[in-house]
Amino acid sequence: MKEGISEWRVFSVKRQKENIIEVIGHFFILLILPTLMVSISGIVMSFLVPGNSEWVSLFLIIGVSMTVGFIIFPYAYLKKLYQVKREELGVRSVQYLEIIIGCITLIVLYSYLFSKGIDFQVLILSTVQMCIVAVTEEFWARGAMCYIIRKLYNRAWFVVLLSSICFAFVTHMNEPFMDNVLYRLPGSIVMGVIYVKTNNLRYTVLFHFTYNLMNI
Repeated sequence: MKEGISEWRVFSVKRQKENIIEVIGHFFILLILPTLMVSISGIVMSFLVPGNSEWVSLFLIIGVSMTVGFIIFPYAYLKKLYQVKREELGVRSVQYLEIIIGCITLIVLYSYLFSKGIDFQVLILSTVQMCIVAVTEEFWARGAMCYIIRKLYNRAWFVVLLSSICFAFVTHMNEPFMDNVLYRLPGSIVMGVIYVKTNNLRYTVLFHFTYNLMNI
């Protein structure tokens, strides 16, 4: 009887180690492939999209490439692996409180931006670009990455820290290191805390969008 229990424990520990190794593999796939897919999709789109309008072409390239890399691929990958539901990735039904918070935030944000004397056309174009960036990057960095990190070690501090490091230094690897340390990492940690506390991407998207637009 004791031998049977001992063998079961050995098998259980071995299986847990195998599961962790598998999850680590999935973590690196979700860390590296989306960024590569964004770059590759962007290059392909630059050849396919006509250059009649510079801004329209830019938005199409950014929108399609980032949607493919940061939303479609991570969701499809996690759906195949774990049958993940959208709620598990922070995509929840809209609540009245979110609408109120969003409206107040946007009113304050645009009042501040207009007070700086920013050109209206520049503001509109920046709004579209930052919206695309915030939605796609947050789905990947907070939704998908936090989901897989929780399977590695389900502690809030670990999920926030590791997802923030991934966001600050992997998606912005072409930016100066100190800029990532001083500018992107602190903001990413705040967004990580918001997501872990609310499990709602709309709050982190709003923060990300506001954070970026205030620095145009």
